[in-house]
Amino acid sequence: MPPVRTAGAFPGAKAPVARRSGAGLRKSLHPRTVIVAILTAIVIAAFPFWGVPLHWYPSFGGSYGGSVKGLAWVRENPASPSTAINVGDNVTYRWCGKAAMKRVWEVSPDGKWFWVGGDNQADGASSGSCEMGWIALPGATSAPPAWPKPNPETAPTQAIVVEGIVTGFWAPFDRRPEFEKQARFFNPPERCLVESDWLVIVGESRSDVYERTTGKLSWQVPGKVMQLKGSVASFMKATAFRADPLPATFDLAGGAIVATPAPLVAPPKSSEIDLRHATFVETSGQNPAKVFDEDTKSAWRIGAGCRQIETLTIRLPKPVMVGSIRIDGQCMFGTKLTVSTSLNGKELPVGSDYKISRKVDTIVLTLTQRVHQPVTGQIREVDVLAPT
Repeated sequence: MPPVRTAGAFPGAKAPVARRSGAGLRKSLHPRTVIVAILTAIVIAAFPFWGVPLHWYPSFGGSYGGSVKGLAWVRENPASPSTAINVGDNVTYRWCGKAAMKRVWEVSPDGKWFWVGGDNQADGASSGSCEMGWIALPGATSAPPAWPKPNPETAPTQAIVVEGIVTGFWAPFDRRPEFEKQARFFNPPERCLVESDWLVIVGESRSDVYERTTGKLSWQVPGKVMQLKGSVASFMKATAFRADPLPATFDLAGGAIVATPAPLVAPPKSSEIDLRHATFVETSGQNPAKVFDEDTKSAWRIGAGCRQIETLTIRLPKPVMVGSIRIDGQCMFGTKLTVSTSLNGKELPVGSDYKISRKVDTIVLTLTQRVHQPVTGQIREVDVLAPT
């Protein structure tokens, strides 16, 4: 094998001269090139903030979930003591030194305080809402409402002040149709359903169906749309009871509606008292028949959107000897369930495990919530049992 020759091994060859690192690079870079590179880096870094003098601020959405994809800009009008803010508006403020943007879920009667919550949970009551609670307009001198109450362990010790209200949204790198981007941002995520060519803005008593690309209003569904599948919208048709609509379907191709019959109180079992002729009264206008029809998928609930105290009253057609009440339900976040009974207007004691063992003509179930969360308590089934 011939020997391997290296530089300088030939007779008369000179040893290579070592160059200092970077010397050639410095000679090859023109000062103008360096300046252009620095200016380009500055422009790229400052690009998201070009609109700040016009009140356009960059935003990645934070807890806005899928409503914001990638870098976007929001236009913010500074808030003043006279700014009008409504439920559903997006407001900005500072929390622990950081800028935050949240949606307003409740407004105080005087219009000075706003309950804010994130969108990462279906009805706007994220952990952030429990930490923040009420935030105020600049210069507000009134006290926040007593209810809802923020979590006392995490609520700020000083009032947080609204800095601005969001009035515009621009997302040039989001490839979705412009109407869809705007609809998703300015509505809570649970209110926007998308399927094929349709986009639905969901409401409690009416849902609007739009063409996804053009924004043209196509249908108005008379209820809360729960699901889209193909050209069929499953929705809850409003009834006389605000919180107890009936399931139905809406054909987006032709506009036909198919509804299901109303729930009825289930026939009593051998150990139960017949409640089919009883009168039910609920403080929120819900139809409590569902907690007597043996459908454990439905429930009488308390939580966000409900009063701090909700009651369900069962008025029997005549005094009946009741042994006890069996309740299938649960309470969370400090919510309490209490049961009371009476006969001819006179309240009677209720023992442990809801033991009654006397004649009564009225039974009242009461749910009381301590903090404002999506669901703090629910009752799935109620059985009024005869004495054994």
